[in-house]
Amino acid sequence: MGKMIKRSYPLVSVLLGAYYAFKCRKDLYPLTFEYLNSVNESVNDFQKCRVRNVLVTKFKNQEVTVSKIAEVDGVRQFIREGIGDIGECVKEMVQIHNGKNFE
Repeated sequence: MGKMIKRSYPLVSVLLGAYYAFKCRKDLYPLTFEYLNSVNESVNDFQKCRVRNVLVTKFKNQEVTVSKIAEVDGVRQFIREGIGDIGECVKEMVQIHNGKNFE
């Protein structure tokens, strides 16, 4: 598994090699533009995906704590400041992860 990237309109258009064309001439590519907007991933969704990925890859068959996930995954600031629902989501994922590994 490679590095995780956030799905966003600019990133996908850069990967396609057509950022400038899509930026300047959106009217020529209505279906493409509509699709690229439909695959946008919010910051909160991306953080959840990162946490899930870390639990599956780095902490497979290990007991883990919320603070350890926050430190490794870089979501500590989001949890501390209460941005989105990432704090509750991380707690739920950790409980599920620990329950599956140690039943």
